[in-house]
Amino acid sequence: MVSSLRSLGESLEAVDRLDRIVDPLHRVVVKVLRRGSVKDALHGVWLGHPLHPLLTDLPIGFWTSASVLDLLGGRRGRQAADAMVGLGVASALPTAVAGLADWSELNRPERRSGVVHAGMNLTATVLYATSFLERRAGRRRTGVALALAGATAATVGGFLGGHLTFSRGAGVNHAKEAPSDTRWNELALEGTPTRDRASRAHLDDAVLAVVDTNAGPAAIFARCSHLGGPLDEGEVLDGCIRCPWHQSTFRIADGAVVHGPATAPQPAYEVKAHDGTLRARRRSL
Repeated sequence: MVSSLRSLGESLEAVDRLDRIVDPLHRVVVKVLRRGSVKDALHGVWLGHPLHPLLTDLPIGFWTSASVLDLLGGRRGRQAADAMVGLGVASALPTAVAGLADWSELNRPERRSGVVHAGMNLTATVLYATSFLERRAGRRRTGVALALAGATAATVGGFLGGHLTFSRGAGVNHAKEAPSDTRWNELALEGTPTRDRASRAHLDDAVLAVVDTNAGPAAIFARCSHLGGPLDEGEVLDGCIRCPWHQSTFRIADGAVVHGPATAPQPAYEVKAHDGTLRARRRSL
């Protein structure tokens, strides 16, 4: 049972028939939620980490409170339980929009398990919304039963959300293993960096993307914090570098996120020539 649960997300990612849902939905989402300030806000660029996981605490908290009140609150808890159900439904909308923004920037296998995650959460929201209407109409037993069914659907959705985060690394910082030494260390450069093209370089076992800027050469960690894309292969424009995988854009001077879907800043490095060699060190935060 446990092993089958663990493999559920991986199994869904291998079901190419899900692409019949994934591809049309993806086209709609990227058309409606275009890259820019609104989508950056939904990703959580302003927050420094993804917004969607933070928002999920709202419907989960409201609906869990409703279940506790339904089961243990007696007559005195009914009004509060109904309010919790309604608040959970209301908070599910912004949570879903932020989730769709993040989902649209995943790779295809993760979009497959992600669409089932979204489908289960949509099912939960519909069940809770119907529960709220049934409660308002005086059919309390039906409303409570629908809420319990909604809790079951939300639990499955939450399990798949955990798979995306903890097994697939969606939303985590993929640049955490960047060298953090603030002392100058030798940098092995593979090519000649220019102002419109990055060159790959090695700092110990790590790969950096080095660019020639107005202030001289500068570098950032070459593994994108979003999903690990190769920044050394990215486009350089106006002092920024853009990931070729999902278009996350970082300022080269300090690694700050200019545009998502990345939310974590990219580790940045100072570069200087010394005795005929290049050296680099981590910039302080």
